[in-house]
Amino acid sequence: LSKALLAIAGGVAQRGGNCFEKEGLKTFGLKDMKSVAKEGIEEIMKVRRTKMQGLSSSFVELVTASEPYQRRMSSEEAINILTLSYSSSVTKALKNLIARAREDNTKIHLKILESRPRFDGVTFVKDLFKTPPDDRDDGMEHLKVDIMSDACVALAAKHCDFVVIGSDKLSSDGDVSNKIGSLPACLLAKALQPES
Repeated sequence: LSKALLAIAGGVAQRGGNCFEKEGLKTFGLKDMKSVAKEGIEEIMKVRRTKMQGLSSSFVELVTASEPYQRRMSSEEAINILTLSYSSSVTKALKNLIARAREDNTKIHLKILESRPRFDGVTFVKDLFKTPPDDRDDGMEHLKVDIMSDACVALAAKHCDFVVIGSDKLSSDGDVSNKIGSLPACLLAKALQPES
């Protein structure tokens, strides 16, 4: 939202206005403002889609090149992934991984913490299973999903090959704020499998 507002302010400045002064928008009509706002928001969304695609591609490359994935290709044993909460970036990355796993005949077992009190993990699963109308055969038959209580984090982390977390917020300095259960999930996965 902040980036969109700054993009809109930049668009206004290009047309001779100023969003940061009292009389800076006096010459702008509603139609002009609507046009500038639409352009700014569309540009932000375009940049975001590009970044998400790059992030998703890097994630798929990282997982498919890993030893656990290579070992389990075309076998009955699944790649175990733990995630929590809801992140559009994580959803996109996992959808792409699921599609790739289908091509590689590799099974994926997702363990998702329900993320109380808002049950974001359940929302995540609903979004994950939304299938585009033009792509019904998207690899979901290679996927097993368990939704687990947050209190089961140790059980969920016990045999995980990957813990995948999104971020609630990224600051301009690069600091990351994660869902409150992210750190315990990562620490437990490492503690329970120190060799990985």
